[in-house]
Formats: sequence, C-alpha cells, structure tokens
Amino acid sequence: VLLSFCGNLIKDKSFVPTRDDKGHLGDDCSGHAVLVVGTKLVERPSCVVFKGIDKQLGDRAVAIKIFIDRPNKNKEWIDAFEREVALLRNASHRALVPIIAGGVEGDWFYLVMELIDGMTLREYLKGLDAPLDTKVAIDIISKVALATKEIHEKNLR
Repeated sequence: VLLSFCGNLIKDKSFVPTRDDKGHLGDDCSGHAVLVVGTKLVERPSCVVFKGIDKQLGDRAVAIKIFIDRPNKNKEWIDAFEREVALLRNASHRALVPIIAGGVEGDWFYLVMELIDGMTLREYLKGLDAPLDTKVAIDIISKVALATKEIHEKNLR
C-alpha cells in the first residue's frame, strides 16, 4: 500500500531518504527505509508532527515535523531555513528539543527531532483543576526565557 505523505511516497509507512553530510535527507534508491513514519502526534495550523523510527540511528524513536508552508523552489527561503536548521542543531539547552536533521525534501520543509515522551505544556495546563500556582508559572516562564536566550545567542529568530 502506498500512502501520500507530504508529497513523498511512503511504502508500508516507510520514508526512503538518507542523510548527506549536512544532515539533509535524500533518496539513495536502496529501498531501505531510513525513517519509518508512525502515528500522528500533533497537528497544528503550521505543521504536522509524526512519531517515527530512524533506522540510521539504530531504530531510535524520533519526531518528524513537516511544515505546512512550502518552499516553492524559493532558493532564498530554502537557504534561510537550512541555515537555521544548522544553527538549531548546535543549540543546546535542556528546555530545547534536540534537532537531529532537517531541510527540504521534495517540496516540504521538515525537521527530525529527538522524541520526548510525556505531556506537553498545553496538555498539562488543560488538565489542571485550578489556576497554575504562581511559583510553578514563574519556573516555567524562566525555563522558556533561558531557552529563548540560547536561541537568540545562536542568531536565530
């Protein structure tokens, strides 16, 4: 069964690209899956995130984020995205999800990220029966601010 996945074909839910030396995905025509796409985790207006398995990383669980905005062969836009991916791969903060790879595949922007198991902040907040404790809110905001500082120090916007 062939499924359409963001313009690329997936056979048995397997995406068939490999990484180049910049961490970009590309088809090696080997027929061996590099990313096995699993269930949809999140769908937002700007992106869809799937759980997946990265075969090149020893069957490591990953998150595959596909952006709704398409590059439409705009070299300037593609170059800017690829520069930001390279910078994000070097950003390190415990509040940032590590980026494994990213770029443009076909006509889609994508990121492959470490899969973080657990509840999202949105899910946590929706599950509260009472307003968020002020100390907890300050702790969360502080962590987000420090992660934002790390991104700005890497010249990301």
